[in-house]
Amino acid sequence: MSELSPASIGVNMLTNGTFDTDLSGWGGALGNFAWRTGGGAERVSGASSSAITQGGMSLVEGEWYQLDVDVFWSSGADKVTFYMSAGGANYGIAFRNGTGHLTATFRATATTTKEYRVSFLDDFRGYITNASMKRIYKYGRPPFNSNTAGLIERNKNQAIMDASMNAMALVYAYEAAASIEYDTVEAIDEIANQLDAQYQIILTSAASVNTKNKVTDMRLIVLDFFAEQRLTASQILDVHTVPTSARLLGYQYYGNDEVGESIAALNNSTDVSFIDGEVKVLTA
Repeated sequence: MSELSPASIGVNMLTNGTFDTDLSGWGGALGNFAWRTGGGAERVSGASSSAITQGGMSLVEGEWYQLDVDVFWSSGADKVTFYMSAGGANYGIAFRNGTGHLTATFRATATTTKEYRVSFLDDFRGYITNASMKRIYKYGRPPFNSNTAGLIERNKNQAIMDASMNAMALVYAYEAAASIEYDTVEAIDEIANQLDAQYQIILTSAASVNTKNKVTDMRLIVLDFFAEQRLTASQILDVHTVPTSARLLGYQYYGNDEVGESIAALNNSTDVSFIDGEVKVLTA
């Protein structure tokens, strides 16, 4: 395992994490975001989950990292999640309801490249700033002769401790997920899939049987919670319509023309006077 040089400790690995003048360096669903004067990435459109991301974040197996971001909520769904993701297991999942600071710490289990991702659920309106990803020392270990029995035992103990820490982080994530009120089935499924990816890592880790059993018990409780939430959450449906207004469509499906604004937002539009073709609506 490579050792961190002193200069790299605490240095933000992200580009333009404070959004000083624009959104340069960031990707994802940028059509839903605009630069906020004073420094911030503001979500100005979108009614289903979307994210702002920054890829190319290199992780080194065995090293610890910390993710941070400030969230400012103004209206709509007050739910944000962020983590490192890249077509497989996610690292450092954290959730936020409303305005506040999000932080997560994790140890890389492989040398790989990941994506820093801040995901906004449903029709969240607000902005983020002060985004960072930093390498940190946490339960670090000095180099040893790889042929010694002491190193073998140390690696074994380190793996057990790391697995226990990751299991504890997942338990906290389960507790946070169970405190959120979900508006759509899609939002529930997104969080459930993130948590399950982490759960599969714990199952194959060096965590003790007792730890795995406790995490499994928590998972079952949260799955029951998700099942109850799905009973009342709306589903997003695709319907075809001739040219009409979003307000008229709202009255047609919900008996309330004021819902037209929500339909327009769900389809990433601000025009309630015209809508046609394939349109997304929510089940009542």
